Amino acid sequence: MKAHLVPATLALISAASTTIAGPGEPCGVFESPTPGQGQAGRMLSAIAVRADTGFAIGRSYPQGSGPFTPLLYRYDGVSWFEESLPPLPSQAYDPVLMSVAMSSAVPDTAWIVGYVSVPPTTNNLPLIARWRNGSFDRIDTPMLRRQVEYPYGPRGGFAYDAVVLADDDVWAVGQAGGFGDAVTSSVAMALHWNGSDWTDVPTPIVANRTHRFDAVSASAPDNVWAVGTSRNIGGPFLGFIQRWDGSSWNVVSHPALSIPASQFHDVLALSPSEVWVAGSINYTDPLLYRFNGSSWQSMPLPGGNTIVALDGSAPDKIWAVSAGAMVSIFFWNGSSWTEVSNPPPPGLIDSGRAISAASECDVWVAGSQMDSTGFFGTFIEHLAGDSAPCSADWNADGSLNSQDFFAFITPFFAQAQEADFDGNGSVNSQDFFEFLAAFFAGC
Repeated sequence: MKAHLVPATLALISAASTTIAGPGEPCGVFESPTPGQGQAGRMLSAIAVRADTGFAIGRSYPQGSGPFTPLLYRYDGVSWFEESLPPLPSQAYDPVLMSVAMSSAVPDTAWIVGYVSVPPTTNNLPLIARWRNGSFDRIDTPMLRRQVEYPYGPRGGFAYDAVVLADDDVWAVGQAGGFGDAVTSSVAMALHWNGSDWTDVPTPIVANRTHRFDAVSASAPDNVWAVGTSRNIGGPFLGFIQRWDGSSWNVVSHPALSIPASQFHDVLALSPSEVWVAGSINYTDPLLYRFNGSSWQSMPLPGGNTIVALDGSAPDKIWAVSAGAMVSIFFWNGSSWTEVSNPPPPGLIDSGRAISAASECDVWVAGSQMDSTGFFGTFIEHLAGDSAPCSADWNADGSLNSQDFFAFITPFFAQAQEADFDGNGSVNSQDFFEFLAAFFAGC
């Protein structure tokens, strides 16, 4: 650090006061590609956007009987348009898409997960497709470990979420059939990609009926967190958390273990000492916890909202979207939650279901909306500019002035982690320069 840099800029900062104006297009609701005809409705359940590439996935609901139809939208930096899955592997049919994962560490690549139907006795297998450099280059239905007792048959499974750490380090999690040994009817599934093959990695069994992972997040190869539910025969569902430490999955104790009908919907792992878990009690009363590396803290949102999705890049840059009749979006600045102003959609909102924070001034939300006739359609909302909290607005008062500078410089000289402006894990002169750049750029 170079202390003499500060006085040189103080006069400029003291005189500067500006309304925050972030980069990108104005915030608004961006209509998804046309829902088409002959459908009862469409909804999106996951979205991921990085730089000028993005995907949103979901399903359409048929009129009358018949299977759901998968939805796959792709973003090219300008607009969204419908994309098609590559041909399914032999004997697979009725694909269901559940989630999409991208990472800035692996550009121009997306992993899309879900499941397919296959002939008995397996019935279902995970579906995992990779988009790379402009097209799908593989689609897999990984076979799981076989039953451990006679007749040693195949086991089916479902992939519900994924996380990307590197080209050769990808996790897909979900639920798989039990091992036929009368211990449990389903186990939490964790599939790992090593660059060439998928491996069905063992996970601990804690109940004698049900286990499932609904979401996964990771900050490093030895810090992967998965959440969901478990249940004993005749007992209630309970929130369920496991962590991969680089060599094995381990059960994590948490406060919701004593709360019947608890379940976890999403997890955000930024480091071993910064993990957020969102869930609910019986899909109504919210649960939101923060783990600091040694203990859990309840972190309720304003208004008692139930969070269905989280995303973020640093301890003071976390986004959340809540379920309900109207979409609510919240931003965590390191000390408190604030609700982000977003415009009303063209129709009545059914629910926001997914969020992707490409950067703090570039946030995407996806879900479904309902028109006056009761028709459900997709929506994709992009928050940018004035809707997104500005990174240099250090005191979060909506304007940039010398108070933000002093609020930043105090933890900066104290080498406090909150001054890690670029989020690289250390506090140094680069954080100071990037703060100044953001300040004078108006965001």
